[in-house]
Amino acid sequence: MTKSEQLKDYFKSKGIKQQEVADTCGFNKSFVSELFSGKRTIGYETADKIVNAFPELNRQWLLTGEGEMLRATGSASDSDEVSALRREVAELRETVERQNRIIDALTAPKSASGEKVESKAS
Repeated sequence: MTKSEQLKDYFKSKGIKQQEVADTCGFNKSFVSELFSGKRTIGYETADKIVNAFPELNRQWLLTGEGEMLRATGSASDSDEVSALRREVAELRETVERQNRIIDALTAPKSASGEKVESKAS
C-alpha cells in the first residue's frame, strides 16, 4: 500500500472526508484528491499544515514514508516540545508585561515641568 493510499485510508477510518481535510488544512479539495491519489507529493509546507491540523500524524512519515504513520503519544519529543512551548509562553508573558509598563509610562499624565503627576484618590 502506498503512502497516499495509507493516508486516504487513515482519514476514511476516522470518518473525515476530503472536503473536511481541505477545509481544516487550508487546501482546496482537488489538491487533497491529488494527494490521496498519489498524483501530488507532500512537501514541507503541506506536511506542516497537515500535522498542525491532525497532530497525531507523523511529519517525518508524511515527508519520507519512513517510520510510523502515527506519532507515539507521550514520547520524549512530545515532552521536549511542550517544555519549549512553555518557555516560549513565559517569555512572551514577560514581553507583554514590559510593553504594558512602557505603555503606562507613556500615557501617564505629566505636569508642565514634564514630571509625572501622581493622581490622588478621593
